[in-house]
Amino acid sequence: MGISDQVGMLKVGQFADLALFEMAGRTPYRAVIDAGTPEVALVTRAGEPLLGDSNIVEALVASMQINACEVVDVCGRQRRLCLERDTGLNLQTVLNGVHPESYGPFFCEDPPDEPTCEPYRPGEFVEGISATDSDGDGIVDAEDNCPYQFNPLRPIEDGVQADVDSDEFGDECDVCPLTLGDMCEMYDPNDRDSDGIPNATDNCPAVANPDQTDADGDGIGDVCDVCPEYDNTNDPTCPATIYEIRQGIYPIGTRVTMAEGIVTAVTENTVFVQVPEGAGFNGVENSGLQLFFGNGQVAERPTPGDVISVAGALSEFGDALQMDSIQSMNVISTGNAVPAPQDVTPAEVINGGAKAETHQGVLIRITDVTVTSENPDAPQDFQEFEVDGLRVDDLLYLVEPRPTVGEEFMVIVGVLHYSFGNTKILPRVASDVLTGPPSITGFSAASVSIEVGATGSTLPDLEVVLSGPALGDTTVDLAYTAGISGPAQVVVPNGASSVEVLLTGVATGVETVSATLDGQTVDATVVVYDDATVREIIEISPATADLPVDSTQEITLTLNVPAPAGGLTINLSVDGGFTAPATVTVPEGNNSVSFDLGAPAAAATGTLTATLGASTVNGTFEAIEGVPGCLIISEYVEGSGSNNKAIELFNCSGQPLQLDQYGICLISNAATTCSQSVTLDSVTLAAGEVHTLCKSQSGSDPDPLAGITANCDQESAGVMNHNGDDRFIVYIDADGNGAFGSADTIVDTFGQPTVRPGSTIWADKTYRRCDLTPFDGQSAFNVLAFYNEYANGTVDDFGTAPNEPACAP
Repeated sequence: MGISDQVGMLKVGQFADLALFEMAGRTPYRAVIDAGTPEVALVTRAGEPLLGDSNIVEALVASMQINACEVVDVCGRQRRLCLERDTGLNLQTVLNGVHPESYGPFFCEDPPDEPTCEPYRPGEFVEGISATDSDGDGIVDAEDNCPYQFNPLRPIEDGVQADVDSDEFGDECDVCPLTLGDMCEMYDPNDRDSDGIPNATDNCPAVANPDQTDADGDGIGDVCDVCPEYDNTNDPTCPATIYEIRQGIYPIGTRVTMAEGIVTAVTENTVFVQVPEGAGFNGVENSGLQLFFGNGQVAERPTPGDVISVAGALSEFGDALQMDSIQSMNVISTGNAVPAPQDVTPAEVINGGAKAETHQGVLIRITDVTVTSENPDAPQDFQEFEVDGLRVDDLLYLVEPRPTVGEEFMVIVGVLHYSFGNTKILPRVASDVLTGPPSITGFSAASVSIEVGATGSTLPDLEVVLSGPALGDTTVDLAYTAGISGPAQVVVPNGASSVEVLLTGVATGVETVSATLDGQTVDATVVVYDDATVREIIEISPATADLPVDSTQEITLTLNVPAPAGGLTINLSVDGGFTAPATVTVPEGNNSVSFDLGAPAAAATGTLTATLGASTVNGTFEAIEGVPGCLIISEYVEGSGSNNKAIELFNCSGQPLQLDQYGICLISNAATTCSQSVTLDSVTLAAGEVHTLCKSQSGSDPDPLAGITANCDQESAGVMNHNGDDRFIVYIDADGNGAFGSADTIVDTFGQPTVRPGSTIWADKTYRRCDLTPFDGQSAFNVLAFYNEYANGTVDDFGTAPNEPACAP
């Protein structure tokens, strides 16, 4: 199997299934032989704990995963059983799914109705051992070719006793069952491969290699070393490029460290990478690979544009090559341009197509295609459709509304994937699926600045932005007012969605740059400045916020243009007991500065004023006592159909809340980190009011139900895509980046974020909050301790403040 360097010995870097037993006053051998169920102290598979003494398991399993190892009583001993960590199902769920008369998970005494160890076959061997049948196999000694060893007649041997060499000695008792007579080479258990080298000193104990050649000197002979030219004494993995992995240089099961790959797409547990252009790039064929993070040890997920290296094992899922059991990930660089998609035809990449194998995992683009099937899996439905014979899958992005037969697409971009017997294209975002050429949507910033006499990038960078990837190099015309200059045209590269515009500041003043594509024109303002240009404060962020008493809030002030030589001082004043520095300085060449605003020890309202020359901006802030920022999930809907998925949030703080300071994230399936996040709408939610989110308001009753459509405040197809085992986190977005991170504060959760329930227990149900106490997700979650349960499709109260009776006992 090519894994003798990974199993078979107890040594660093190898994998083993182990059982540890309590000595209980016995010698080591007797401790194993005489051990009963209570004495089993630890069981591991491939080094991962499955069952064991609580103290041992807690020392071996990460704290964030220990709750997936439930505490069980095993014959009076406290043990931890990591069934849910291994399978996603807890013990009770498994027991509920097996026949009630099945054997239990363990016995403290001999099990009832234990099968006999004596031979038994209905109607045969009824007499057992007798004076004429010494081995009780139903054949009298005089006719038995092994009279003292049990070897009955078996249908597989055509009703005769096995005797391969026909020497009238049955194979069961023949010293040389394959050779006539008794002069055959005896098997030496101390030399398993019979190469004359004892197992203990043989560098390939299972494969004959009398010369013991070991080119890399790592103690593993070349004939059984999956990477014979690389010394992996201290690293159990083999270094491998994506090309080598895809070309089958290493067999399935090999643990490798993948060289650089640039991330092209990410979902909750799956990451797609390609070989980045540059050193080592050798063409697009066999340059893509799928990485599965769901069963590994890395909780972090990279983002598109990251260049990463990962260590894991080669495996197949549905006949598709992948890496899984990811043990480590190194992010080499971030913010890189994702490779441009490769133009292919559907015929080239469908099953059996010329590029179906070589382009798996690669970003591709198909153009001018027609929907040939709305649901190729009918009557089942896996949210796929087909264009010119190629399936379009929803793993990364769901195309809505569902296309109909005959509908045409000008372009579809996505990763080529293979699963469940078919190649498929996986669009990543809405802009990957276009029914017409992309249009110009605007500039990346409405206003930028550049210093007079300078040529190059503006502040911030100014880019022309299209509605989707360019279908071939796309020329955009540019025009300028007198105080700036730049190129007459820019070209958005094939497959890209934007391109930077470099300018020259000719004369100070407020100027305009215009971009035109297909008769549509967009503008941006350009401020050309010098040291004499009047600086003004144009923004305070945030302008309003609710702060817990005795806390701080970072405030950022932004200027119209960067500060001149020597920097620029802004004067600050604040009332209501809030605190702030008297002045802050914007460093030379920067156009913003940040500082901390301090809240008083008691509830209060304060105004912060920032002044620079004649320009002034104000911010209003609340210091809140009690439960600051209290925003809880007051209703959970997971119903039949694709779109009956919604959440209701309730302001329980007693104060108005600015919702764009909050986010909600979804933790899917077995993941322990957020797979999707969304910032709430920029609205103020009054105390005692609710804000609702739903997957979609499109479609018609009953999918989604009219009660959802009529009362949905905010759509989020990504976050509101929960099933019955997914969890939610509501958080204060302290760092303002939209995603949930370590700097953010959890204010409520539905479920325990790091623990997946044993099954989709919350599916096809509505839950309404009956206990308004926020739940922080740090302990086990009992849904009925916080919510009352209602039948599938109950949404008559959705969008109204909670008014539930007490939680059911």
